[in-house]
Amino acid sequence: MKAGLASAAALFLASALVPRLWPGAVLPPLGEPPAADFAAQDVGAPRSGARRVGGDLAFVQLLQYLSAGEGHDHAMGEEHSHAHHSPRTLPLSRRFLRLSPYFHEAALFSAGVLGFVLNRTEEAVGFLSEAARTDPTFWRYRLYAGAILYRPSAAPAKAIPLLEEALKYPDCPSLLQNILANLHKKNGNYR
Repeated sequence: MKAGLASAAALFLASALVPRLWPGAVLPPLGEPPAADFAAQDVGAPRSGARRVGGDLAFVQLLQYLSAGEGHDHAMGEEHSHAHHSPRTLPLSRRFLRLSPYFHEAALFSAGVLGFVLNRTEEAVGFLSEAARTDPTFWRYRLYAGAILYRPSAAPAKAIPLLEEALKYPDCPSLLQNILANLHKKNGNYR
């Protein structure tokens, strides 16, 4: 356990320090070139056999990026669009998917952020398609894609059966539960 934490800490520090101390570092890519600020982590994790740890760190870095806000200074209750915010959400999501392709919960979270919060439907569905190619047996990617595709349409009632299907599973995320509740509330169904 201590060795795993030590290697995770070393990867995290290396990903932060190597690009700053050695700006000319050329590291081999993993499918596509890693972002310069995370290159050491993206290459070091798979090479050291710590893909899952690297994916976990990449997901935490995505959460840190999203929580930083990038100009989300809006008054309480003010109408605004998130579409132009968080431009690195998709590339950062692809990072953890490449490092840890079976990190399903993180992939669903990222797709939900892209599709429901940022209103970037095409990016969300494309990301889910990419995730489904890595693990074609994980059915929830398709369910999420359906829910995201129905959301911007004029008939939100079509999304309700897809979301109710997801509620049958104990691992249904609260994000989908909240969306379904809001759709029912919007339709006047308070059961």
